[in-house]
Amino acid sequence: MRENKVFLRINNTNDNKKLIDYLLEFKVSKSYINNLFNLKKISLNEQILKNGEIILKTNDIIEICLPIDSVEPYKKNIEILYEDDFIIVVNKPANILVHSDGVSKETMTNAVNWYFMKKKELCCAYPIHRLDYETTGILIFAKNRLALSYLSVAIESHEVKKEYVCLCRGSFNKNEGEISSPIGKDRHSNKQIVSKSGKPANSKYRVLENGKISKVKVQIDHGRKHQIRVHLASINHPIIGDKLYGKNENDGLKLHFYKVEFRHPVSRKKIRIECKEGF
Repeated sequence: MRENKVFLRINNTNDNKKLIDYLLEFKVSKSYINNLFNLKKISLNEQILKNGEIILKTNDIIEICLPIDSVEPYKKNIEILYEDDFIIVVNKPANILVHSDGVSKETMTNAVNWYFMKKKELCCAYPIHRLDYETTGILIFAKNRLALSYLSVAIESHEVKKEYVCLCRGSFNKNEGEISSPIGKDRHSNKQIVSKSGKPANSKYRVLENGKISKVKVQIDHGRKHQIRVHLASINHPIIGDKLYGKNENDGLKLHFYKVEFRHPVSRKKIRIECKEGF
């Protein structure tokens, strides 16, 4: 089985901390970590460890060998917005899936895996969030399961700040507002709907350009399926090109994930990435 070697250098913030406690800060389970110890996959300063009771010192080097999942490469060029040893952030074009629907292999995940294979980097692309097929913009991938676990929890606990920009139908009565309607699945179609029995969803919007077609910035907390599309349609401002919640028109969906802010899974420093819309 192929393995991804992850190297972690201890800084003074983690000096005198137990190794097990440090590893648990990546939000992986204790049983997962103990299994890595049992398989002799964790070393400290080139010495294989049996458990995580050792006390860390500044500049210690932890090496962890993580299994790499089998991948399906899809030969497609990608636009990279940010990359380091733990994450890669790309600009997703319209009309492509993030990950396979069980049929298509032409996905962004497989395109990123092809990029890794092309440069002979032993890692695997793990998407930490999703974007609709037609939505464009920022797409974040973890390169290993430690980064995946940390960022997945950050997404779930709303620690990742996400801002979108879109073009909507109609002129807004006020320049900013907040939509806090719960969203649930419509039992009679493949749509999501505003529903009292749905899950909490909160969208804050600010109008950038007001008119028959308005340009709007939207910040979301929860990231429910189709959240922005459902919320804006619910106040009679459907997104241009949204055939599901707006008019049946041939324009592409004018919804773009343009700014994200989150803490890096290793350094814990804030990262801000922006990606300008194409409309």
